[in-house]
Amino acid sequence: MTTPDGAMLDISDNVRYRLADMTLGNRSVSFRRQQATSPYLPGTWTISAVPDTISENVGVYVYGTSNAELRLRLDQLTDCFSQLNYFMSWENEDDSYIWMCQVADYQVDTRREFQHATMALCTFEVPRYPALLDAIPTVGSGSGGL
Repeated sequence: MTTPDGAMLDISDNVRYRLADMTLGNRSVSFRRQQATSPYLPGTWTISAVPDTISENVGVYVYGTSNAELRLRLDQLTDCFSQLNYFMSWENEDDSYIWMCQVADYQVDTRREFQHATMALCTFEVPRYPALLDAIPTVGSGSGGL
């Protein structure tokens, strides 16, 4: 995923970060509809519909060798998901895709068992645009600098 300074952060390197099993487990799709009703006809009629923003669940385990390092990595991760717009790329065997995402709501779990293991679990609810991208746009490529 892209960081606030434009670099890439690997949230599945299995050293500093590891994706939780719940990641990409469920996905809901909704449509933004324009509907019409009539006093003479029963029901509601859909005039047009377009895919609306999709909400994806992403869980990330964060590891550190000390509490200070863990806090630094947590801050780096939450800063990435706190951007107004950012990109996430996914690769699964021979399939890859890129999402354009918006600022995510999140929770950080640092319960006692995690603290002793210098780890934490971050769960994010990531709103993303419904269209998948082929490549991450660069500044000056017509992307508006996103």
